[in-house]
Amino acid sequence: MKIIIIILIPVFIGLTTFEYELSDIEDQISAARRAYNAAVTSYNNTIQMFPASIVAAIRKDKPS
Repeated sequence: MKIIIIILIPVFIGLTTFEYELSDIEDQISAARRAYNAAVTSYNNTIQMFPASIVAAIRKDKPS
């Protein structure tokens, strides 16, 4: 019985460490996904506003 417990303790500790590392990696991926989505949204908004900015420049409009 003691041999089984001695063998399983390092396995359990290693598994717990692995779970924490995996959770950290998932958090990093989630943060990167949010940053990517924010950048794409900003880019799409800029593209949609692009023709309006040309018209505003021709009319010499100034930002308020």
